[in-house]
Amino acid sequence: MRIALDAMGGDDAPEINVDGAIAAVQTHPDLEVLLVGDEGVIKDMLSAR
Repeated sequence: MRIALDAMGGDDAPEINVDGAIAAVQTHPDLEVLLVGDEGVIKDMLSAR
């Protein structure tokens, strides 16, 4: 399954959204999450985790 997630939306974004996406993919290996938002910010966050 593939879902798109607005990584920049919400009160604690983007940290909580990126962390949630990582947790979801680790729990459900058949899941693909497309993070939508500021590419540089998202890449930096993923690199740091």
